[in-house]
Amino acid sequence: MSITNSSASYGHAAKSIHWVTVALLVTAYLSIYYRELIAKDNWENYVAVQLHFSAGISIFVLTLFRVVWTLFNEKPILEEITKWQKMAAVFVHKSLYFLLFLMPITGYLSITDFLSRSGGNLNYFLIVDVPFFKNIKFLESTGISLKEMVDTSGNIHSIMGSWVLLLLICVHVLAALYHHLVLRDKSLKKMIF
Repeated sequence: MSITNSSASYGHAAKSIHWVTVALLVTAYLSIYYRELIAKDNWENYVAVQLHFSAGISIFVLTLFRVVWTLFNEKPILEEITKWQKMAAVFVHKSLYFLLFLMPITGYLSITDFLSRSGGNLNYFLIVDVPFFKNIKFLESTGISLKEMVDTSGNIHSIMGSWVLLLLICVHVLAALYHHLVLRDKSLKKMIF
């Protein structure tokens, strides 16, 4: 298997990025739901938050790499689909990319005030401390208070993560299954190792 894409299939790099992103999304969702529904003590809460944060940062970096990779790589030829299906596929993919950038940024911004006031820390997979903004000065010139930024970021992160991103993921998975099981084309096979 080639590392780069071909007209017939995605290459090893694109497939790896895709499936590692899937694993990280599962980690992000499971860790935050574990924290909200199951965690019994501060240590479990701390670990769940750190895993959620670590998965989010990893998703951001992988998505950045994925966009650059996509710009310099051939795309496999699309299967025969209608015009509206192509438009829907483009919309869902671009929306997923947008949210895979937006979610880590808003998540990070939503906790900066807490971290700077409480002396808390962020540990990437419980191994490496990650720096965060302290004494954010650029907000003073915009007229936006730190509280407004934190509240807005938190609301965006919560709503987009709880509803919009999950909905787009479901649409993406259902479309892949539709192509595989109903249309019996090679769309899904192009992304599987």
